[in-house]
Amino acid sequence: DIIVRGRGVFKVRPVADPGDGVSVEPFGFPAPIQRVTIRFQPAKPGRVRKELRLETDLPGQPAVTVTVEAVGE
Repeated sequence: DIIVRGRGVFKVRPVADPGDGVSVEPFGFPAPIQRVTIRFQPAKPGRVRKELRLETDLPGQPAVTVTVEAVGE
């Protein structure tokens, strides 16, 4: 899980399908602290490295890029 904290109430926007068995599940409703769950269901063996761009619904706020790494067996 990744915690995103803001100065007001906001939502993390859904992330487009990152592929390679990685999924991103943002928190379901607006709050000043958001939990984003990242899951990995490997489609094939090997290492996966993805950069995920997390954006909020707050106008003018920069996105956060998070790098995730996982190994599928």
